[in-house]
Amino acid sequence: MFLRIIPSYFSRYHSIRSLLFKPCFFSSQSWHGFSENIELHLRDGYPCLKLPLVSRQGNVLLYLNPITDTVGSLVSHIRQEDRGLQQVELMSTEGDRFALSSPVKHLLFENFDLQLNDKRYRVNLTEQLKIKSGLDVSSELSNEIGEVKNSIHKLYVALNIDRRQLQLSHELTSRAEVLREQLEPSEEIKTVVETNAWRNTHIVIWSGLGIMGVNAGLVGYLTWFVLSWDIVEPFSYIITFSTSILFYIYFVLSRSDPSYPDARSRIFYLNFYKAAKKLKFNVEEYNSMKKELTEINMRLANLRSILPAIS
Repeated sequence: MFLRIIPSYFSRYHSIRSLLFKPCFFSSQSWHGFSENIELHLRDGYPCLKLPLVSRQGNVLLYLNPITDTVGSLVSHIRQEDRGLQQVELMSTEGDRFALSSPVKHLLFENFDLQLNDKRYRVNLTEQLKIKSGLDVSSELSNEIGEVKNSIHKLYVALNIDRRQLQLSHELTSRAEVLREQLEPSEEIKTVVETNAWRNTHIVIWSGLGIMGVNAGLVGYLTWFVLSWDIVEPFSYIITFSTSILFYIYFVLSRSDPSYPDARSRIFYLNFYKAAKKLKFNVEEYNSMKKELTEINMRLANLRSILPAIS
């Protein structure tokens, strides 16, 4: 009985052992072995990965951008090239998986592993790429991209400056037309106000001349026909001194020299604001629009000097 059990036990042991240790469980393409080594080299200034396709024959070149690409974007590019891939992971040589949000430049510091379905590849960085570390490549590409952006900006400015100036000229011209339309009724009222102000100013000036003439004639008449000079002399002194007092009062109130042109301008503006208030003419609003129109005309003149074709 015992001799029958032992052969049966050994036969089952060999059948289980042969089942567990079939070559299909531990093939050369399993997780614990590398299918082959692939290289990550520098090509045309960018890191380039020569990737074997699992679901079809052949290889594909994948260029990595250390500035913008991430591990997740690299995984997406690999899946787009080979639709038959179910598992795509990037891991360090110690077996730690890289996060999808990690910048791809972190892969350029040392060798790493790439898992494609049941195949695992060891990605080796070439000596040329090792000399230029991830930071160096990133810095170099940043400088190149900065120079390209600067060149594109200069080209854009050179190509669009004329169009921008034409657009600005049209905008300023439209605004000037609007201001002219708004100022047109105000100009008519302003003309009436100025006419009334000048008329009143002339009345005041000629009235002063008339008063001075009457004063001189009265003093002369009293001196030669009615009274003697000894009696009129004190009166003429009082009249002269009173005139000096009036000019000094003008200086105190106006804080300017009592000259005839300044006095005429002051009288005009006093009459102007008085007439504007009577006709409900907004002087501040008119001056503001007039100032804006003047500035627009100056800017248009500068633009026309730059672009003679602008009409």
